[in-house]
Amino acid sequence: MEYAGGNIGSRGLYPTRYLKLGYLFDLMAMFAYGAYFNIYLHRIGLTGKQIGLVVACGPLVALVSQPFWGNIADSRLGRTRTLRILVFMSATLCPFFLISDQVAILMIVTLAISFFANSVVPMMDSITMGFIDGNEGEFAKIRLWGTLGGIISTVAAGIIFEKIFVGYVFIMYTVLMFLCWVSTLYLPNLPPARVGEGAASGPGLLRLLNDREFRLLTLAAFLLQATNNCHQSFFGVYLIEHGASESTIGIAWLLALVSELVFWLSYPFLQRFDASSLYLAGAGFFSLRWALNALMPAPMAIVATQVLTGVSISITYLAGVTLVDRFSPADLRASGQTVFTGLTLGGGAIMGNIVGGALYDIIGLRKLYVGAAILALIAHWPILRLRTTSRGSNTTQAV
Repeated sequence: MEYAGGNIGSRGLYPTRYLKLGYLFDLMAMFAYGAYFNIYLHRIGLTGKQIGLVVACGPLVALVSQPFWGNIADSRLGRTRTLRILVFMSATLCPFFLISDQVAILMIVTLAISFFANSVVPMMDSITMGFIDGNEGEFAKIRLWGTLGGIISTVAAGIIFEKIFVGYVFIMYTVLMFLCWVSTLYLPNLPPARVGEGAASGPGLLRLLNDREFRLLTLAAFLLQATNNCHQSFFGVYLIEHGASESTIGIAWLLALVSELVFWLSYPFLQRFDASSLYLAGAGFFSLRWALNALMPAPMAIVATQVLTGVSISITYLAGVTLVDRFSPADLRASGQTVFTGLTLGGGAIMGNIVGGALYDIIGLRKLYVGAAILALIAHWPILRLRTTSRGSNTTQAV
């Protein structure tokens, strides 16, 4: 396989060590930021409504930023150079959260950092799939380092921020993201791919959305992510309503991360199945999780359902990255990942938080979980209609 930096070998073994480090540092930063950002906003005196306004800036900007950066990577800079910009700017902007406690300033900083940070993981996914030539097993071996980073960060941040001001999480994020940026400097450059002879032309977003399989997969992922974002927003509240303590909530999230790590480590046992079958199975486990959450009476029983995180979130993440890479034209591999992530994670977060919050006030969390289970079942329909084929012969390979 020939890269911009020279011949690296048929499997791209040389860059994978730096991809592992990239996932490790990036997910360490993301989990620390995600776990303590709302707590920081609460500690500096923001109301619940104000916190909601600030946090909503992230998924809102994702709808614009992710297609934008995907297009930049595919048409101008290439994926590796684009990734370096995204990581460097994310690291540089994060400390600006500490300059003011005014809601307007916090919203501006959130919009700015989210414009770059939201696209880091899908860009890294696209680069990884390019280096390993779409091999799911190799992707799992690399991506597990991100989950390991999340576990380390969750444990370490909990210890650190019991002793020092939680605002230092932004410094922690900056340091980790600069380490991630250093790891990207050792990745060979992937120049923009060229449209193969006879490939469809036109704006990248329209070309992706005109693909039937891409639309069906995006619809299924959107429905699942809407239920998952609703769960993430209200799971802690649900446990407290059942009599759990704050420490129990921490155990629940740590259990979810361990479950994801176990999945990535055991993925070789699942390699006999195709990506669409894995996605279908993951959707089924989503529905099972939400149904069990609705039915379980004891808080520790609800916590135990977190062991299904690996076979729901992780399995659909892996299968989704694989299928998007397969359905995207060769010259739109980065756009495929970023557009897919923007529409599903960004759009799903908006729907899950807004609609879920409204339904919570009307029907309560137990019935909300019942509705989420039904919605996850509905997501099976577009998956079953997928026609999974190998990469089209009318486009050039990604690398």
